[in-house]
Amino acid sequence: MSFTIRPATPDDAVAISAVQTNARQQAYADIMSPRELEAMAEAVTPQLWAARLREAIGWGLVAVEDGTVVGFVYVCPSGEGLRGVGDLVALHVDPVHQGAGVGGRLLEAGLEVLARQGFSTYVLWVLERNESAIRFYRQRGWSPDGHRHRDVGGIFLRFVLDNNSC
Repeated sequence: MSFTIRPATPDDAVAISAVQTNARQQAYADIMSPRELEAMAEAVTPQLWAARLREAIGWGLVAVEDGTVVGFVYVCPSGEGLRGVGDLVALHVDPVHQGAGVGGRLLEAGLEVLARQGFSTYVLWVLERNESAIRFYRQRGWSPDGHRHRDVGGIFLRFVLDNNSC
């Protein structure tokens, strides 16, 4: 598989929304109810992504193969207001392209964006029953810090990566 990574634009919003919905549907099929999956899908609109990408230029990246968006990552300063901390808000790869290195490359690229902005610690939230995602992040040095919160679909665990330990 040959793909490139480039900054996301509002024109990518429809593709990003589709990738996120498809990836979540696959990842959460056995751990969320159909109603919860539907609620998550309804919340991920192209309008939301277009607005987010217009307001926060440079924080989103897409992986593109033959002109088609096959994955994306979105990062930003900590939503919790933590100094020096960047958030990995979303990282999704279209299910057909999973296992081909797209997610790992997008993760690296997203962390590079945060590092260039001066962030040295990174956080993300993962559904505690999403064993595949937990394994993916653990293999790359992330670890849970004990913080948890309940949201649509269950309990989410906060994972942290300290850039100084990379």
